[in-house]
Amino acid sequence: MSTDLKTQFIDYMTINRFSRHTQKNYILAVKELARFYNQPPDALSGDEIQNYLLCLIQEKNWHGAQ
Repeated sequence: MSTDLKTQFIDYMTINRFSRHTQKNYILAVKELARFYNQPPDALSGDEIQNYLLCLIQEKNWHGAQ
């Protein structure tokens, strides 16, 4: 994640009062998403993000937020 994008993301989460723990986990999740596609997160399409989440659910038994 580029520094500018990361800063914007952190600013958004801070303004919306996300806890530091949540911010850390969300940044890690975005890094994993970018690593999966080997592309920066802002270059990914909605379909790619949805396919990644589907992969997590189906292949890694991920349940996400309920």
